[in-house]
Amino acid sequence: MNNNILKRKPIFVALVVLLAVSVLSGCVSKLAVDAPALWRVTSPEGQVMYLFGTIHMATDDLYPLPGYITGAFDDSGYLAVEANVLGATDPSGIADMDMSALMYTDGRSAVDDIGEELFGRTMEALAEFTGLSNAELAAFGMFKPFMLAIQLEGLLLMETGMQMNAGVDMYFLQEAVDRDMEILETESVTMQLDMLGGFSIPLQIAYLEMTLEALDEMETSQEELSVEDYALYTAWRQGDLAALEELIAEGTMPFDDAELNEEYYDALITYRNIGMADKAEEYMADGKTVFFTAGAAHMAGDGGIADLLTERGYDVERMN
Repeated sequence: MNNNILKRKPIFVALVVLLAVSVLSGCVSKLAVDAPALWRVTSPEGQVMYLFGTIHMATDDLYPLPGYITGAFDDSGYLAVEANVLGATDPSGIADMDMSALMYTDGRSAVDDIGEELFGRTMEALAEFTGLSNAELAAFGMFKPFMLAIQLEGLLLMETGMQMNAGVDMYFLQEAVDRDMEILETESVTMQLDMLGGFSIPLQIAYLEMTLEALDEMETSQEELSVEDYALYTAWRQGDLAALEELIAEGTMPFDDAELNEEYYDALITYRNIGMADKAEEYMADGKTVFFTAGAAHMAGDGGIADLLTERGYDVERMN
């Protein structure tokens, strides 16, 4: 694959509400021994919690997970997730979601913000992926630019063989249900949708344009994607934190405009990391042994949840 294709392209996957940032690149190594990063957090009072950065779409060959991860889950009394999305892949579950934050509700449509030319390019790309007719595609006009980009990105990532139902979040959610374990939400579906819909229109348009450019480059290369091209997934499976941090930095600062990068990173990463770290402290103060999950972009590196808890006086140790 052309090494420039999607080099800096952030990919949101799995029905909008699952927010792991990822990067596709031709420069990746083949999967080695699975060793995803897991941290054990101990409070000054001795309360324990486990932090696990997840990938929201995965491949079936990821399972079973390594024993140190399943052992930590077995040791926990609660599962914490960003949002409980069990049933989100079911049509009835999707129908129950309030998607208004990512839709036009004032009589306007996407064409009013992005223009006929960009809207036409978007519809052509969606038609290529989905096979929908022009009449069926007309319904997409009610979506804001960011939602249009997300639709394309989810379809693109599925070309690699990644599946939402094989995602780590879905795996642990189902395990928690099977064990009758209490599930805690650190955020909510509504909160995440509101965040995405709240991005400025200039940012949303730039994001959609970047998505279409990446698709054009992929089409020009005439090469098929595979899971080995999904660099973040490879780094995550190997527990390569240095590679993860580099890829996440590329994916969360994707624009040429510094102001757009700041708006994007603060909303997507900075403020949410602080909120999740606050939740982790709250759970430990309540004496709960929690298996605390969040997208891999939120765990590692400066300003990640593990780093924030270390700064707040907790003992944070990586397990293997």
